[in-house]
Amino acid sequence: MSDGRAFSYRVASALFQFVFGVYFIGASLSAVYFNWTYARDNGFLKWMLLGQIVPTAKAVVWPYYLVRSRHDESKPVPRSVRNFFLANEALLKANDRPSGIAPEANVERVEPLLREAVDSARGIQRDELNAVYSGLGDHFLDDAIGSAQLFLDAIVTRDQDTLMRAAAVNIRWQQWWNVYGQAAIQALSTQYGSERR
Repeated sequence: MSDGRAFSYRVASALFQFVFGVYFIGASLSAVYFNWTYARDNGFLKWMLLGQIVPTAKAVVWPYYLVRSRHDESKPVPRSVRNFFLANEALLKANDRPSGIAPEANVERVEPLLREAVDSARGIQRDELNAVYSGLGDHFLDDAIGSAQLFLDAIVTRDQDTLMRAAAVNIRWQQWWNVYGQAAIQALSTQYGSERR
């Protein structure tokens, strides 16, 4: 092999080793980051049961996410906003009572949805929602989630007074939401775009 070819081979080999080393370090760091964000956003138990595959697969193609993040001009969506949408969606499902369902069956249907809403709300910081739209964090956590927790307490204790308090708090939420809900959703959409990440 001539000296020119040997030199070119060594340069190509060194370049390949460098690129592979950068890729491997990036994949390792990305695996930690993607797994951590999945566990943070979805809970440790969900991560242990289901969540290790997708974040690790995302780490394998980490250059794609690096390029995408540089071209993504929308503001990153805070955890409070994501969890607001998750909790609100669970509450809407709980409120959507199928026709002809027996009260006992409806309680069984609603209970896990209310728990999902309350669990999602634990990741909400009221100040972050209040900063997007005045009063959203306060009313959502105190009234919407407060009534969901009271309904859960009433399901467990079968206490009529707790049930009546839950209904009253829920009415307070509905009254606020009917007046300001459209504007709050518009503010969230304007600030963070339509994509919920």
